[in-house]
Amino acid sequence: MALTLGNVADISMASLLLKTVARPRRLIADRAYDAESLRTWPRERRIVPHSVV
Repeated sequence: MALTLGNVADISMASLLLKTVARPRRLIADRAYDAESLRTWPRERRIVPHSVV
């Protein structure tokens, strides 16, 4: 678990959080998490990314 200041974007902690959980089969995120680093991470692990529009 990590605690950040209120003005820190959630995406800055997403990769750290994902490294701490068991390997998921799917990853669901909204547009706030649309970054190349978070699109690459699941592809490298054969995880199916889903975007909520």
